[in-house]
Amino acid sequence: MVWSVENNKYIKIVPLNISSQLTGLSLAHWLMGDGYWDSGDKTVVICTDNFTLKEVELLSSVLTNNFGLINTVKKRIKANKEICWRIRFSSKLENINNLKNLVQPYFIPSMLYKLNICKD
Repeated sequence: MVWSVENNKYIKIVPLNISSQLTGLSLAHWLMGDGYWDSGDKTVVICTDNFTLKEVELLSSVLTNNFGLINTVKKRIKANKEICWRIRFSSKLENINNLKNLVQPYFIPSMLYKLNICKD
């Protein structure tokens, strides 16, 4: 986080070297904190509301290039008319299975619902 003089608060930023920093473990933590299962689209979404479009596009490309995960950047308009961006993984079964295989070993059991996995 860095201090934003413009916003008069600390803001999250995506480091430019995120490609060398993002691992299956860090993606699992990210999903447990900011991800959710979209039962309507049968896919996983990451809330990246506080990042710029450029940062979200960088994250999206890293997910594709580093892990082969198919995803799209989706525009969202909040109730206050503010525009934000989210990352939505392709709902193709092979893509979702690849995502699950990558992060499930690091998920705590109480968070598996975010991958649409029922714990035993």
